[in-house]
Amino acid sequence: MNIIDIIFNDVSNFLKATLTVLVILLFVQRVYQAINVIKETRRKKEYIQDLKLGVLSKEDLYNYTPREFEEWCAEFIAAKGFTNIEISQAGPDGGKDIVCKRGTETYYVECKRYSYDKNAEHKVELETVRKLVGVMEADCIKNGLIITTGCATSEAIEYANTLPSQYSIGIVEGDDLINQYTNIKHLIYVPEKN
Repeated sequence: MNIIDIIFNDVSNFLKATLTVLVILLFVQRVYQAINVIKETRRKKEYIQDLKLGVLSKEDLYNYTPREFEEWCAEFIAAKGFTNIEISQAGPDGGKDIVCKRGTETYYVECKRYSYDKNAEHKVELETVRKLVGVMEADCIKNGLIITTGCATSEAIEYANTLPSQYSIGIVEGDDLINQYTNIKHLIYVPEKN
């Protein structure tokens, strides 16, 4: 056997071994991906089952997109007896995300998906309440509701509580939102995650 045959055999064996290792690695990667898909599918099914049973956290709602949170809020207020619910178009909404009725009264609803923490960077500020009052006044609407996964500043709450008597704005903050949700026996809409 000459040197070229030896080199050719060594290179051939090396390429076979490398190809075998690559095939094994690709196989392992595909198995790992399949396992992750199965785990994610199982997690989503368990998550939806928890929601059906009324198990929900502020973090669950915070993980929705702003639009998904508005849709969830629409279903939430429907379960609380509101009707004629219309979600505003995506984009600038003029200070209201939802228009609805309770009895004969029209309500404007603003939805704020914030992290729940008294020290959080984003909270429902006084300006949010003022903006809602402004759009309510302009449209001769007397009732408003702010729903947030987070919390409101003391200034925002005080302002809402000291409005003239013809106006009423309720603020539903994270913990209270979860408590109210838990007490509702209806199935709340769950946006599907892609």
